[in-house]
Amino acid sequence: MAISNIAGPVANSLSPGRPLSAYSRHAPKGLPPPDSDGFRVAQQRKFVNLEDGQVVMVGYDESVRSYCAQAREEYRPSGPALYRVAGRDIWKENSAATALRPYQLPAQHPATPQPARTPTADGGHPDEIANDSALLQCRGRLVADAERFFKNHKLPDRPPVPELPPAASDRVLIETLYRQAEGLVIGETYTDSGSKLFLIKNMATLAEQGVRTLYLERLRTDVEQAHLETFHKTGALSDTLDNYLRTLDGDYGNAPAGTCSYRNLIITARAHDIRVQALDCAASNSLRVRDPHMLTRITALNYHTYQVIKADQAGGLQGKWLALVDTHHANGYGPEGTPGLSRLQGVTGLMIDDTMSNPAIHKVPALPHNAGGRMNLVRPDLKLSVKVPWREALEVPLPYRNALQDRIRSPEDIIVRRTHVRLDERVKDAGAIADFLQREERLKSTSAAFFSRHHGSRQAKPEIPHLPADSTVSRILERLYENNNGLVLGADQGSITARKLLIENMRTLSTLKVEKLYVQNLLTDLDQPFIDGFHATGVMPRHFEQTLASEDLRQTLGLGNEYSLQRLLSSAREHGIKIQALDMASGYRKQKQQHNVPNFNYIAHKIIESDQQHHGAHKWLALVLNVHASTVRGVPGLAQLQGAPGLRTVATGPQATAKISADPGYVEHVYGRDEYVRSDLALEVNLDSSPRPPSAQNPRNCLGWMEVEPDFLIEKQGNHFILVQRSYRTGADHYEESIIQVRDGKYSIPQGAALFNGVQYNSLADLVWGLKGSGYVQVAELPGVIPIPATPRLDTHPQLNRPGMFLTDETANGPVLVNRSKDRSLTVTPIRRNPAGKWYINHKRWGYDETRLFDSLDELGSHLIKHVGLVAYSAPSDL
Repeated sequence: MAISNIAGPVANSLSPGRPLSAYSRHAPKGLPPPDSDGFRVAQQRKFVNLEDGQVVMVGYDESVRSYCAQAREEYRPSGPALYRVAGRDIWKENSAATALRPYQLPAQHPATPQPARTPTADGGHPDEIANDSALLQCRGRLVADAERFFKNHKLPDRPPVPELPPAASDRVLIETLYRQAEGLVIGETYTDSGSKLFLIKNMATLAEQGVRTLYLERLRTDVEQAHLETFHKTGALSDTLDNYLRTLDGDYGNAPAGTCSYRNLIITARAHDIRVQALDCAASNSLRVRDPHMLTRITALNYHTYQVIKADQAGGLQGKWLALVDTHHANGYGPEGTPGLSRLQGVTGLMIDDTMSNPAIHKVPALPHNAGGRMNLVRPDLKLSVKVPWREALEVPLPYRNALQDRIRSPEDIIVRRTHVRLDERVKDAGAIADFLQREERLKSTSAAFFSRHHGSRQAKPEIPHLPADSTVSRILERLYENNNGLVLGADQGSITARKLLIENMRTLSTLKVEKLYVQNLLTDLDQPFIDGFHATGVMPRHFEQTLASEDLRQTLGLGNEYSLQRLLSSAREHGIKIQALDMASGYRKQKQQHNVPNFNYIAHKIIESDQQHHGAHKWLALVLNVHASTVRGVPGLAQLQGAPGLRTVATGPQATAKISADPGYVEHVYGRDEYVRSDLALEVNLDSSPRPPSAQNPRNCLGWMEVEPDFLIEKQGNHFILVQRSYRTGADHYEESIIQVRDGKYSIPQGAALFNGVQYNSLADLVWGLKGSGYVQVAELPGVIPIPATPRLDTHPQLNRPGMFLTDETANGPVLVNRSKDRSLTVTPIRRNPAGKWYINHKRWGYDETRLFDSLDELGSHLIKHVGLVAYSAPSDL
């Protein structure tokens, strides 16, 4: 047979699904031998040897990433996929790769993204594209085959889960997992950063362990895979792939995708010679468009993913591998009993979530065979909490910002998620809302933990200049910045005094080399990209103008006034001063609620702190409400957190003589309750109309009284210290008072008082400490209202801040047990070891002696916790 005959019209119109024998022929005379890639090339056509001695013409099919049998006149090959046997010139059929073809779209199908079009992040295509007839056919075949597959497929045995300590390093975790398996499945939440951060930081370690393939959901075999292969080979990122990655990571106001992005993940993988393989296809990805298909998508994608990995295994492309998919695809979906990818592949399933505290890994035990049923299919083997940067943990993720941009400033549009809801009743943007509510709660818990360790004193004491009362504003600013880099400027809620002062003195600030103006109620995640764009170009998008105007209305400043936010931004730009948003969406929505003070103060502190570290120390000014400028109810204000002076602006009439003085403080009604606010200095600012006189308020009402009764304060009245509690039965302004008894230098609560405990304390501070340790809350102190003198105290273990707390410590004479007593004193008990190596303590009151032995210090600590009721000290994490 001549070469010309084998290249002739053999199977011009063969349909997919025909066997390999329909394409193969005996090798003709004159066909060259295989080259180094296993191809026998003749007349610009490629032939390969089959195991039975025949040959077949092949062409590369991008949709299945394989060379496939091809008839001469076919534009694209229609035959089975093939792979070259390692070390030989023989090619075999790859049935798994062939099975993928019915679900792949042609390369030029309109559902694939073209250079002039940008797909959407949530579905990949508009509805009309998703309902294209060819795509519907692919989708129908995929769903039907997937459902049949899961009815009959037998799962491999669940692999043994390694024992790892919670504090195991990333390297130890990776080495352990790949020591017992060729693959690993990681489940993530799409917009979480921890999973991608974990992979990016550990890509070198993964490569060392032999990982050669990274499988990713949301990238499509029939759309992006060809571009991914080109990028892996050449390093050239095509416009099509670049645009899609920008959409996948979130395209919002030219905001950068950041470190924890799919784009950075793919680039990092290539740098370590790890190829990226798409797991989705256009058909499975299109199921993302409509919520009612959620369960169908899980079934369809898990089946498609299984076939993609199986095809790579057969073709020898894979090496060790790692798959990053949504947690439902990693672990399965319970109600339908659809097994996840880790169960399908018989490898370890690792679920990664974000945390702002110390990272930790935990084993997830399997349910008993008679409990949980199919839920065992959807449980990960291990859970890893990855510590992420605070911005990544709290800001609205880029993919959700467009959906939430308007909702955030209309709090009623944030619909609280319901546990049970019909699929056809799903709220629009439900995923974005659920993610946002989770970040709100994360901020609340993080700020609470932060302020539990930070009292109201300053981090560093600023220089507060002595100024003549009639000093000009320029002179005041000049003196304040002589020895300070920052200044916290406060104003009443709804007042224009601070903005007026800034706009009229922007030139002075520029002369003093103030580089940054931090502004409350502007959001780092939703507003900063447009602020930066305006600063760079002078062009402000219309929708952002409307955002600023609506913000002025919310602050009751009205429209079109000369001290608007837009005018503030323009004035700052004119004088070369950059504006930095000082709020973020997760704290903004509840800004008018009483518990917002710590949330905002934490965010503002972190923004200024990180900004100063990133750009280097420079002069700045923060514009905030008075309630955030200085300590309120024991929560440090921004001036205290930053060690900067605080300047409170006070409105005065047009005829009055403006003056500056030490701030005497006053009671302001803000966020629905009275607050005592006081900065370092108070500056009067003349307004065109006379301000309303402040209403008289009881300073006690400004304290942090709780909604229930376990709170107290101590006041000094004459020569007595008074224990005060608020009465919730006789009225909001009624307080019960008890005189603290002082006898022989001991302080105690009198009998008959609600908080009587019968303990005598060595100092008033110890008494306060004892009440706190019993669960009572000391409300915040006000200057001049609760003048309790500070008592110097030597405390070797201040971290034991509650009665019953303990820790073990090492001394020159061996280990000791240190515990805090009810009267605040410390008790040190030696820990002994007998000749047999067993540990014990002698403590008669607790019932311990040398007959009660323990194998380890941990066992001793656990016994003290269980039987004595002690509380072990746990070191706090860095927030």
